[in-house]
Amino acid sequence: MTLYLDVAAMRIQTWLGRSATLRGRRGASRMLADRTRQDAIKKWLASRPDLDGVVWNDEGGDVDGVVTLRVADTLERRVPEIARAVLEHLRLGLPRVELNGVWAHGPSYVDAYQAMDGIIEAGEELLVDLAPSRGVPLARVCGDCGLDGVVREDYPIAGDDKTDLCADCEARYEGAGRTTGTRIEVIPGPEKDLAEWLEPEFRATGQTVETIFTSFPDKFDELAARATGTDGRKGTHTALVYADGNQIGAFIKDATAAGAIKETLAREITEANRKAVVAAVLGVLDGAPTTHGVPVAPHLIAGDDLLVSLPATLVWPFLRSYLPEFERAMSEVGTGKVQPSPTASAGVVIAHYTYPFTDVMALAGTALKKAKREVRGARSSVCWLDVTADGPTVERSRPVLATDVILAHKTELHALAGTTSAGVRYTLRTALRDAQQRCGAEPRVQPDELVRRLDADAVRPFLDNDELPLPVALDLIRWWR
Repeated sequence: MTLYLDVAAMRIQTWLGRSATLRGRRGASRMLADRTRQDAIKKWLASRPDLDGVVWNDEGGDVDGVVTLRVADTLERRVPEIARAVLEHLRLGLPRVELNGVWAHGPSYVDAYQAMDGIIEAGEELLVDLAPSRGVPLARVCGDCGLDGVVREDYPIAGDDKTDLCADCEARYEGAGRTTGTRIEVIPGPEKDLAEWLEPEFRATGQTVETIFTSFPDKFDELAARATGTDGRKGTHTALVYADGNQIGAFIKDATAAGAIKETLAREITEANRKAVVAAVLGVLDGAPTTHGVPVAPHLIAGDDLLVSLPATLVWPFLRSYLPEFERAMSEVGTGKVQPSPTASAGVVIAHYTYPFTDVMALAGTALKKAKREVRGARSSVCWLDVTADGPTVERSRPVLATDVILAHKTELHALAGTTSAGVRYTLRTALRDAQQRCGAEPRVQPDELVRRLDADAVRPFLDNDELPLPVALDLIRWWR
């Protein structure tokens, strides 16, 4: 039995969302990747002779935000001390992120990981290192996050814009690099990873990692403008996609029972997620009109988790590629004998590019939970919210659709989006809302009569459609392309 120790960043999405700018978020992603990557931890361990017998756990792969280690049996009594040393090392480069450490024995990392999950749920043998309490700053508060006291004045955050920063935000901007640069060593982690994954597809056109990277947006308004809006003008809205695999723990258990190599499962799951992301980005680039550059800002791609921003009008093309490709790629993980293969669900929030990213992050997390809960993790699903049209709350009545239902109605949704004007859709939504508000009373205008009056035959497939009713279809196509 081997003793495994995991030290990981917790509530990463909340921490990433502290930044008001895309560059600040990018720097946070790089901070997380740089501090926890395998080569950096190996170098640190080599500098600590007192930790001889602690080595990187190759079974766990290399996931941003997670330090996974194997500890020699002779050091078992010192595990809490070792975990604390790792926590303190990470804290030096991650001033405000929450960290925890957990350890367990197992014949493989997969077995130990399952045991760690139980320990975390029970709160046993767990070290938690919360970010130091900021209290009430005596000095001015940070001009970016608005949470902590200022340690650096007049820092240039974008162009000629300057502001005062706290320690965490200063570290973010120092690590952010710039997408206008070409030095590979200053490229932030998520963009660098995505550029490297895209490079084989772009090589025929002479693009390198560096040239692909310089086409990533540097600000949220630039990202929104990478695609035209539904009115054909420069886009002003972005979409945040927060996706997560369904029932991955059960899949790992079934895969190992079917003969999968336990030591490689974590890396295979990460690779399946990467394949799905690349397919989705290429699908967006090939299938939707964009202006110059890659229209995706990756925040986090780790394990079966995905967090990316992109122009609002490209979110449905992205999801139509990513979600089925994730399921297909997962069907090849392990022995490929576990059926059905795991799926992923997504929470999507669409908002004007000036809307606070922290709030968008929180809403996306709520939407993801709703998407997974309503299908009980058994199907790929999506819950979406347009803050401008629907308000800043994920209501209980917010629709959740299974991905296969969306894909089965793709042709009809294209027709509905392409043949009904905004005015027609408004008239339909108003009539349906009026009928609902009368609590079951007969609507003044029957749907069939309304269709005839408006000559909008594209709505007919959604009448008496229990899987995708007309009100939900009208809500969905607001940003459909």
